[in-house]
Amino acid sequence: MGTCYLMKGRENAAKPYRAEWYDFFSKPGKRKIGGTKTFATLREGNRWWQDMERENAAYFRGETRVRSCKFGAFATAWADDLAYSENTNKSYRSNVRALIKHFGEETPVAAITAADVRAMKADLKRRGRSDGTIRVRLVVLNKLMQAAIVEGLRSDDPTQGVERPAEVRHRARIVTLDEILQVVEKLDERLRAPVLLAWYTGLRIGEVCGLHIENLNLDRARLQIVQIMFQDGTERVGAKNGRDDQWVGLAAQIVEVLREHLRKFPPLPSGHIFSYVGRDGSLKPLGQAYLRRHFRKACEAAGLSGRMPKFHELRHSCATYLAENEASAYAIKALLRHSRLDTSQRYIDELEVDQLLETLDRVHGAQSGEPAEPAELAESAELVAA
Repeated sequence: MGTCYLMKGRENAAKPYRAEWYDFFSKPGKRKIGGTKTFATLREGNRWWQDMERENAAYFRGETRVRSCKFGAFATAWADDLAYSENTNKSYRSNVRALIKHFGEETPVAAITAADVRAMKADLKRRGRSDGTIRVRLVVLNKLMQAAIVEGLRSDDPTQGVERPAEVRHRARIVTLDEILQVVEKLDERLRAPVLLAWYTGLRIGEVCGLHIENLNLDRARLQIVQIMFQDGTERVGAKNGRDDQWVGLAAQIVEVLREHLRKFPPLPSGHIFSYVGRDGSLKPLGQAYLRRHFRKACEAAGLSGRMPKFHELRHSCATYLAENEASAYAIKALLRHSRLDTSQRYIDELEVDQLLETLDRVHGAQSGEPAEPAELAESAELVAA
């Protein structure tokens, strides 16, 4: 609507006043009538037109769209557009469904307040949810609100000012060289090479299962990360961070292991290097679930002390082994293909703290004749670090 004319009409005695309005987008000289409406009094017509002008201005400012955008539809569309890994997308969608269930599918995006967010946090605590669950839920809601701000659906983020539970990082269970050799002895011959490859190179489980023969060059002692196999058996071309030029160097020991594996177990027609014998007796590409399950059983059979390691912790073990042998953070970053240097530096920092605690243990033990308490060692380490 653009221009409105209120005039005295003749065709309706009960409502003698008529409003005519014209389209905003009509060409000059060819104005197209948008519609007509009749009123009993001139004041009634003026009030109606003022309301129409306010609604029209609100529409072009986006306020009408803001009021009509429902949280359920917006959050679902946002989660469907995510382009992370399979497991990450699955986690995001699960948290989005929980948020929709809490706030309501028909609630406008702009109507969610900081008080609503605090109420959600209190409700999760009351239901006995862990601090980690509450933190992830708030992080996902924060990302949703940031996307809503970008889309112009709201001007502020209601999660700001709502304190998140502190993130607790559990140290990885490091598998030593002696332990990995004990585990390998308990594995089927077909599974020994992929486990050793993960320990020596720090490959992720999807990268191990998705390795093809055309991406392996044993003469030059390196392999290329091209395919990644997901938990459901599907494959994606391209490394985790989207790069397709990721080459990984191979130590002489793992080169010999792979040569022996290929001599005993040739690649499948599909090109997969690692395989297993299915229940029907046919060879199938090695999958994540199968490898994880048999790795866990081998760890239990080997009688490893402490907590049983997860397969991904072979990657952490590789980085720790490099740090123990005085590899630089840049070397660890290059082999494990970290996107940030501080991720690689963390392994060196943790090793230095462990070495410091061992030194303090020896010093205090020599002075007092007995080992120091762990709390005292930790306090001493903090004082030295300061």
